[in-house]
Amino acid sequence: MTQTHSKYSRFLPSFYYSIEDLWFDYQMGIKTRGVVEVFDIDPVSPNITHARRYQATRTGLLKKFCKQFEIAFQDKVVLDVGAGFGRMLFFAASMGAKDLIGVDIGRNFKQGFADNVTSYRQKTKNRLAQFHFFERDILNFHPEQPVDIIYLYNPFDDRLMFEFSQQIKLWPGIQTATVIYANPIRVKILQARGFQVINHLDTGDNNTSILSLKLKC
Repeated sequence: MTQTHSKYSRFLPSFYYSIEDLWFDYQMGIKTRGVVEVFDIDPVSPNITHARRYQATRTGLLKKFCKQFEIAFQDKVVLDVGAGFGRMLFFAASMGAKDLIGVDIGRNFKQGFADNVTSYRQKTKNRLAQFHFFERDILNFHPEQPVDIIYLYNPFDDRLMFEFSQQIKLWPGIQTATVIYANPIRVKILQARGFQVINHLDTGDNNTSILSLKLKC
């Protein structure tokens, strides 16, 4: 394989997923595009120094992963850590999830998320899905009900991932919950805390890789 061919082979999947994301946003009536750098986020906690920039989930990649490994969202409670404008939660709602919980350290996102919920309901007529958004440091958040699916899109650095991996073990229902981790750069931290990789869509590039984990009993 030539160097030029290798370059475009890496570029094309990313381009394809970007087109899928644009189409998804249009279908759902939402606006989640763009990147928000850490220094542009208005934080509710000094832990913003351990956060990573906001970039919306690749829905095409997530759909491929869930289809390949038969991960169901129907009637599930889904929590997105670092939810931003909520694309992952709208994806989960489109797959039948009943309760969608977004947690984000930034104040920038709440209004955009609320506007997206309104637009989503108008466009899709889905009145069953219940959306909740919390402006909260994830280390100061404890879900009131068991969560079935916890989603991470590489939201923070090693230190915060270590603290989060300790706290999450105290959440209700964690023994049966599935953690979906996209761009899983820090998966070894979760593994060291007792989480086991169950499924892995490995593309050879962390940016387009995704896996799921469960806590070992």
